[in-house]
Amino acid sequence: MSISDPIADALAKIRNAIMSKHQSVDVWGTNMIMRILEVLKQEGYIADIELLDAEKQTVKKEPVKVGKKVRVMLKYSKEMKSAIHGIKRISKPSRRIYVSSQDIPSVRNNLGVMIVSTSVGVVTGKYAKSRLIGGELICSVW
Repeated sequence: MSISDPIADALAKIRNAIMSKHQSVDVWGTNMIMRILEVLKQEGYIADIELLDAEKQTVKKEPVKVGKKVRVMLKYSKEMKSAIHGIKRISKPSRRIYVSSQDIPSVRNNLGVMIVSTSVGVVTGKYAKSRLIGGELICSVW
């Protein structure tokens, strides 16, 4: 079965794992997904990213390589409340949404993060605004 939108698939897997209170979830590690996960880790929404060995499904202690399965370790509080309260895909394969730096929207009155694909890479909306860089709105996380 082919996936027409791997980013939406990865975000849906993360959303479903959070709703089920799982500690981790496995997603495919494409270039874009890896950059999105790195931004989520830098912003404190997920705990860690680990590369999985395809044959044995064991964790390898080496840098993450693209095209491999990746385990996303989710982050919870002591009361089992997730760091991610919501995650929404903005730009889709059927409708790409590009904005200038002035038009990057805030997420929940700046309590969330907008992830933007720019000419300098995948960054947060706040970083893109500060550097006056526009790009494609990938998703919003709060």
